[in-house]
Amino acid sequence: MQHCLECGSVIFQYGGRKDRKFCSASCKNKYWNRQTNSRQGYHLKIIAQLDHNYKILSRLLSIGVLSIKSEDMRLLGFHFDVMTGHHRRMKRDWYECFDIRYLQMPSRISNLQYIPVEDAAVGQKP
Repeated sequence: MQHCLECGSVIFQYGGRKDRKFCSASCKNKYWNRQTNSRQGYHLKIIAQLDHNYKILSRLLSIGVLSIKSEDMRLLGFHFDVMTGHHRRMKRDWYECFDIRYLQMPSRISNLQYIPVEDAAVGQKP
């Protein structure tokens, strides 16, 4: 006896596939729509966090800030776990948020800079 993945009711076998997972087409549609929406929601959340980080970094660059304490970045709402690129060079961690590169140390973010367009296009390391 099998149970529907959506509503949990017993699936009655009266012809068709023997390995049915849903009791009806409506339960099947509800299940897969929920799965798709949760994945899309996750993607949208990450994109929103990247956008927020980019706005913070570009604003800092526009006012001439090239180095800032990590704690101040947290207060601005910066998401340290979200980035578009990471490179380790000479025992230092360089991160990228689209076309902005920065050196992240435990207590500071420094060397904040725009990546030259030709470097960004081919994914060159700093």
